Amino acid sequence: MMMSALGLSVLMIDDDEDDVLIVRELLNDVPGERYQIVWAATIDEGLEQLSTRSFDATLVDYRLGNVLGTDYLDAISDLAPAMPIMVLTGQGDYNTDQYALDSGAADYLVKQDLTGDTLHRAIRYAIERHSAYDILVRREHYYRHLFDSHPSACLVYDRFDQRILAANNAAGALYKQDRQSLIGQPLSQLFARPSTDFEVFLSMQDAGSDISRATVWTHRSFNGDELEVELLQTALDYQGQAARLLVVSDRTAQVQADRDARESERALLQLLSDS
Repeated sequence: MMMSALGLSVLMIDDDEDDVLIVRELLNDVPGERYQIVWAATIDEGLEQLSTRSFDATLVDYRLGNVLGTDYLDAISDLAPAMPIMVLTGQGDYNTDQYALDSGAADYLVKQDLTGDTLHRAIRYAIERHSAYDILVRREHYYRHLFDSHPSACLVYDRFDQRILAANNAAGALYKQDRQSLIGQPLSQLFARPSTDFEVFLSMQDAGSDISRATVWTHRSFNGDELEVELLQTALDYQGQAARLLVVSDRTAQVQADRDARESERALLQLLSDS
């Protein structure tokens, strides 16, 4: 919210100057609040204002001469994505209301029903909701970046049908397949022995057992190579779906080195016993 000494800055795009004066008077009558209303008589004037300065909110008349204000909500949002847009109309209509909201409006207000208090509350709530949504979007982008750039292979899969919902770049590199191609695939196909190991994996998950780095599982890449991996998982909500995040650590080289060391020890013991 850009509250300053001048108060909240609101752009009003409306071809009726009388309506602009009424809105100014309504907001001026709100005790303890200050508003700076900037008027644009056309969509073009409004877009020009948005390209040169910032506003806390925009009020757009539903009908501007021969055009609909709702047809320009995307253009307004492109110039000010962090700002809520509210649609004003001369008369209430459910279909118009729904169309405005579906088009991206934060709220839909009937001019004849407005009071200073209702308009003030609507603007405040729209700004607060939009600010909260903006924080969620930025947070989602942040966590998405962490997921995509994580050095270990990371997979998100549906808790119920075990299909892969998301995969990071490291997962694509580990399983030798483009990460987008992994999405939609059953998690079972990553296990070298799906009829046994995957069933054990699922039974441990369903029982709430700790599937941790203590267990080494054999996976298979898409070029046929066997991979020895450790798994760590946690439950999460992924875009409204019950899901699990699976972090896969490649231990193939370490496991092979351990096998080579044991084989070398056995060969040495055999040599000593023969001598």
